Amino acid sequence: PPSEMGQWKIDSKTNPDLFVDYAWLPPLVQPKKLLVLISGIHGSETYTGAAVLNLFMEEILPQINRNDLGIFMVHAMNPYGFKHHSRCTENNVNLNRNFSVSGDLFKTKNPESKRLTEIFLPRSPVASTRSRLLESLRLDNNTIRFGDISLDQLAKGIGPGQFESAHDFEYGGHAVEPQTQALINQMQKLIPQFQDIIALDLHTGLGDRGRLHLLTD
Repeated sequence: PPSEMGQWKIDSKTNPDLFVDYAWLPPLVQPKKLLVLISGIHGSETYTGAAVLNLFMEEILPQINRNDLGIFMVHAMNPYGFKHHSRCTENNVNLNRNFSVSGDLFKTKNPESKRLTEIFLPRSPVASTRSRLLESLRLDNNTIRFGDISLDQLAKGIGPGQFESAHDFEYGGHAVEPQTQALINQMQKLIPQFQDIIALDLHTGLGDRGRLHLLTD
């Protein structure tokens, strides 16, 4: 079966030239396994994601038996963030908190995120290039703390995202972004054909410098 390359046009108030590129390599014989590779969910991480996709296509793909394996690759899921060196979309949405087929995710309340936003997110011009978060950093009995708040509290409070304010930490939006919906639509077409599915979302910032890591749930 023929491979397919395409684009999803992303509507924008300020940038008429935003697209998400994708490539679909169907199984050569029969569908059984599906591999999904996604890069650039956070726009500024697209450079590394593109490099990993190139590595995959040049060094790994030629060695793969594609008889029963389909491969779907996405480049620059967040083209606005890619263009403007931002993690978020034009609507200040973190796409990693934006995937909800039913829409129930956007009804989630996270008061802890709101509380931490008020503590750590400045609402006035910054007076220093040093992060307020780092200024409050200390080690207490081998526990990392930012003032009286532990790193664990911070991660668990902010990590799940919030869906109320675009001006607060880890905003997941009030509805799916256009590229989120496009990927959901594509997966709804492909997934029913396959028995085994794995999706790898390419990111930076965690793990050792210069090494690829596989982080599971």
